Amino acid sequence: MKKETISVCIPTFKRPLLLERLLISIREQQTLGEFNVSIVVVDNDRDGSARETVRKFARGRMRVCYENEPVQNISLARNRAVLLSRGEYVAFIDDDEFPQKYWLYNHFQMIKKTGADGVLGPVIPHFESGAPEWLIKSRICMRPSYPSGTLLKASQTRTGNVLFDRRVFTSTGLLFDPSYGITGGEDVDFFRRAVKCGLKFVWCQEASVFETVPAERWKRFYYVKRAMIRGRVKHYSYQNKNRAERYRALVKSIVAFFAYTFSLPVVFTMGERIRMRVIDSYFHHAGMLTAALGVRILSRR
Repeated sequence: MKKETISVCIPTFKRPLLLERLLISIREQQTLGEFNVSIVVVDNDRDGSARETVRKFARGRMRVCYENEPVQNISLARNRAVLLSRGEYVAFIDDDEFPQKYWLYNHFQMIKKTGADGVLGPVIPHFESGAPEWLIKSRICMRPSYPSGTLLKASQTRTGNVLFDRRVFTSTGLLFDPSYGITGGEDVDFFRRAVKCGLKFVWCQEASVFETVPAERWKRFYYVKRAMIRGRVKHYSYQNKNRAERYRALVKSIVAFFAYTFSLPVVFTMGERIRMRVIDSYFHHAGMLTAALGVRILSRR
């Protein structure tokens, strides 16, 4: 009986060293003979900065497909990767991440066990040497995790660590919306539409990957900017909902924004974890409100 194949899709942009580490970690994946693995790398740098890294790696036994997407847009890069993939299953992982050895195996077992349309797993921060103590203590880089087998809501999903059944794309025609390709949020929009189509996504706690937190993310302003952009994307996602839902979301953000504003003097006397969490929420709602008012700031991620 022919083994099924998982195509691992990697959109990349000017991270050749991190990409090399990721490719090596995929080559070392333990499949226990249950499936084959192929790799698709889509280089979103029009100068092709990943080409040489992929060329050197492709000298080995693992099949690697490399393509350049010259238009800098993460949605276009993801879509090209999907179209180039040939496996019965399509995995996505970011170029600044690296998986543990049984990452794909655990994903594969979960999707077979549950019959889900996709499986997501944890993304755990990996701090480089010298990372500031406030960043680690604040846990602002930590993302929510759930018990294995949990059926996920659209708001609990993302593409940094996911295995899709190929039919997610072929049976629905779903792809990533290029209008989110610069700001980010293309994964939020994709999963919202997928869940609306009736597709089911579950969690696998054992299928973990690690995300590098480089020095450029050690400054507080990076997280302020990220929260603002996340809020703006959230606002735009509500435009497809009915007027009542949009109104409730706007009122909620107004109330939260002013509540956080009045609490800031007290919050700054608290520990780093609470302080950064409140600041993150504060600027998230600020992002939603600026988007609602048509104020265009921090629109690029």
